[in-house]
Amino acid sequence: MHYKSLIYRLRLYTPFILAIMVSACSSSEEEKQIKTPEKESQESQIFRKKATEWQSDKLSLFVHFGAYSLFEGEWGNKTVEGPAENIWASAGIPLEEYERKTREFDPAKWDANDLVNQARDIGMRRIVLNAKHHDGFCIFETATTEFNSLDFTPFHRDLVNEMADACNAGNIQFSLSFSLCNWHLPAAGPISVNHNTPVTDAHHQTNLTQIEELLTKYGPVSEIYFYSGLNTPEQSREIRQLVKKLQPECLISDGIGNDMGDFIATDFNTFPENTPDIPWNMLASAFPETRAYKKGGSTTDLNLTARQKVREMVRVISAGGNYSLNIGLKADGSPAEVENEILKNIGRWIKVNREAIFSAKGSPFNTKSSAYKITRKDN
Repeated sequence: MHYKSLIYRLRLYTPFILAIMVSACSSSEEEKQIKTPEKESQESQIFRKKATEWQSDKLSLFVHFGAYSLFEGEWGNKTVEGPAENIWASAGIPLEEYERKTREFDPAKWDANDLVNQARDIGMRRIVLNAKHHDGFCIFETATTEFNSLDFTPFHRDLVNEMADACNAGNIQFSLSFSLCNWHLPAAGPISVNHNTPVTDAHHQTNLTQIEELLTKYGPVSEIYFYSGLNTPEQSREIRQLVKKLQPECLISDGIGNDMGDFIATDFNTFPENTPDIPWNMLASAFPETRAYKKGGSTTDLNLTARQKVREMVRVISAGGNYSLNIGLKADGSPAEVENEILKNIGRWIKVNREAIFSAKGSPFNTKSSAYKITRKDN
């Protein structure tokens, strides 16, 4: 009797329960509409659209190449400790010697199309090119200094332009990284391994001009990674306004400073202690110490490193992040054999497991301490 009575009561009250549920759902939708202003700013609308696309793409290839690549991590026939891209400061190289070496920049094996094809074969959707590092050498045409790949070297070519064209032809997103520090600019202060130093006003004006050049001469730039240098809030604001004015769809990394970025880019090879609640990207390199090619860092177990990078990538994506893997080109512009092989191994894994990577979202469960990582898609 009790069972039948329960069934009867459920039938009796079901319409009321459903009405309450529908009402609750309607209220929830109304609340969402209230929380989302009808007149949302155009910048916010663009950001939501681009951030969704960016998070869906998941993987990108970071490329470090510049005057620092000529040294390949060595000075005075010795391997210099620290990142190869910072060798000017870490080795204490005199300005005249650094400039003399830079005049040899003539990378016969540089090929932007090969890099794009390599990234596409792996499944990467974006390439990020380091347009200017701390040494101030620009691999693009600029009116701010002769210290660039066209005016200062026998190469006489604009690498940013060539990469932009290759990305466009290969249907892959083109992005840039740009140091807010500039050791070659007198107004930027003395050369120091501590590159997180305040940006003087004259230095800031040079940065603004170079950023404007990069965002007006090479077509669409998907995102721009700023790093180093300590901007004031006003300097960060001016850079953000400039970027959004010139290219409203270009996403900006948090390296711009003062919480004015669109997404978080971690320090290289650093997994965030707490998962960010905004779009984020882990930057990674095959060798923890360096991003640029370094002779002394070229010995490693290829298979072991490839497995480590695959696990690292899976960990990041299962936590809802994006993953960028860096390669440093040799002085002649060719990829290092070690990094090439690592990329190939990662590519083989992705071809088998691509459904768990691209357009996938992070795990709905707390798997932080688990060896088993989960991604999800649709339902």
